[in-house]
Amino acid sequence: MTSSIASPTNLRIYAALSDIAWPRSYYLKILVLCFIGTHIPLLATVVASLLVLDVPLAKELSVLLLMLAGTVVAAVATVFVVRAMLAPIAAVTNELERYRLKGEFNTLPDRGRDEAGTLMKTVNSLLRQFTETKAELEIQSNMDALVGIGNRRWLLGKAEAMLTRPSNAWSPTTVALIDLDSFKSINDTAGHAAGDAVLKRVGEILLAHSRPTDIVGRLGGDEFCIVFPRCDVSAAAAAVERMRKAVCETSLGKDYGVAVSISVGLTYRSEEDEDLDDTLARADRALYEAKAAGRNRIHVAPVEQLTRH
Repeated sequence: MTSSIASPTNLRIYAALSDIAWPRSYYLKILVLCFIGTHIPLLATVVASLLVLDVPLAKELSVLLLMLAGTVVAAVATVFVVRAMLAPIAAVTNELERYRLKGEFNTLPDRGRDEAGTLMKTVNSLLRQFTETKAELEIQSNMDALVGIGNRRWLLGKAEAMLTRPSNAWSPTTVALIDLDSFKSINDTAGHAAGDAVLKRVGEILLAHSRPTDIVGRLGGDEFCIVFPRCDVSAAAAAVERMRKAVCETSLGKDYGVAVSISVGLTYRSEEDEDLDDTLARADRALYEAKAAGRNRIHVAPVEQLTRH
């Protein structure tokens, strides 16, 4: 039944009717068509009958008035009924538009057993699927698939969003850049599968020794970053030291025959920093110093570097 109603011919007729300048409303178009299709033929039949039967003018007028009153009552009833029957289409239209603009929707009632009820059930199902797929894609786009923590895009976006709030909401904030020592040697000696396992285990350790409010992510390659909001350098350094020791104490070195350790550059966010890039650049210089000093250690950016951009 539904397929025959939605035939190409009917859709062409609908397209032609929808182009009519007045009325523009879908709802009013149906009412006008109902009126033209029922009441006008009825009135024309009554008028013709009265003329043929040679009914006196007074009686003709009374009959016509009675018929007009009947058609008005019928039209009012038709308005309410048609309006109710078109409510599912209006509801579907509203929720689809809301989903398009805001990405959210209210579940439509799906008790009807006809085509309109099927339409609402189908739209409910599709919007739920779209919402679930969107959430999954958002998670995938923000996660590092290998390590299982936030990726560079997620980390920088979340950190920038935090730092746009008033400073008393995040200050003091400390940033740590963390780099695996001799990662190329791990890949060359034990293979890329071993390198992947080391990256994953290091990510797990960083998460395990971080607070729920800390922003932990992989910037790429063998480099990680942690943003510690409302945490001074000494507290962040203590947390990163626990991470460094935990990495050294894993069985990874024994498993793959290569020493596994991390070097860390640490700095705090200054109100003089124009953006996160300034803070990261200072942490990167501190990381370079940690590497140059022998690796497997933490280096804190000197205070005087805070004024250099």
